[in-house]
Amino acid sequence: MSVTEMFSYLQGFLSADQDVREDIRKVVQTLEQTAREILTVLQSVHQPSGFKEIPGKCAKARELFCTVRTQIAQLKTKFPVEQYYRFHEHWRFVLQRLAFLSAFVVYLESESLVTRGEVAQILGSRYPFGSCSSAC
Repeated sequence: MSVTEMFSYLQGFLSADQDVREDIRKVVQTLEQTAREILTVLQSVHQPSGFKEIPGKCAKARELFCTVRTQIAQLKTKFPVEQYYRFHEHWRFVLQRLAFLSAFVVYLESESLVTRGEVAQILGSRYPFGSCSSAC
């Protein structure tokens, strides 16, 4: 194999990797937008009249979490499951925010703390991407 062929092969690999990352980035952007919408809905509970509107705001947030479940399912199709840790930096922050938002909804609804299983259920998976290391 010549040097030109090796670099051509490497360029093809890098281009394919960039395409995967771009596909992931597009889905993550929609996830981030939905997370912002949920945050906007829930922030209104801090207003003077917000306390009375908690059940309605929580119901609206739950509806938006249905969209999140669809988007996470779409994200799962963008990379091989065995390469989770290779790409997870793209969605790590938004999933942390969504976990907080789901905990906030549960607290507003029941005044109780959320469990990891409840968060996974709200986000639509046993664990957000079906794999879990011993650190989970």
